[in-house]
Amino acid sequence: SLNYCRKQLRKQMLKQAIAECSPKIAPQLERPDSSGSPAYAPTPEFCRALVEWQRSHKIIADSCARDLVLDFVSLMSHAGAVVDIEVPTDGSITVVGDLHGQFDDLLKIWKKNGYPSDA
Repeated sequence: SLNYCRKQLRKQMLKQAIAECSPKIAPQLERPDSSGSPAYAPTPEFCRALVEWQRSHKIIADSCARDLVLDFVSLMSHAGAVVDIEVPTDGSITVVGDLHGQFDDLLKIWKKNGYPSDA
């Protein structure tokens, strides 16, 4: 169908754009106001530091954003659209839909329900 073709084309364009984002050019892309930005590391500590950084409406370093996106794309390319989860009897789960870029809304959800677990 036409919609399927459009979706495949968008996926291909995203892959090409990511592939062209070379780490060699990252220092040239840094914004002067991103100094002090948390250094990327796929850890819960980095995520919490990033939330605090963003809560102050500061801009993260382009290299940090690039590495974060590349890891996310790699992770999600292996994940299915539907996943099975187990919630302990005494546990709870909060499902968050598309926030349309409303980062402050996500912060409010985390404040009310707690940060995602490390698991």
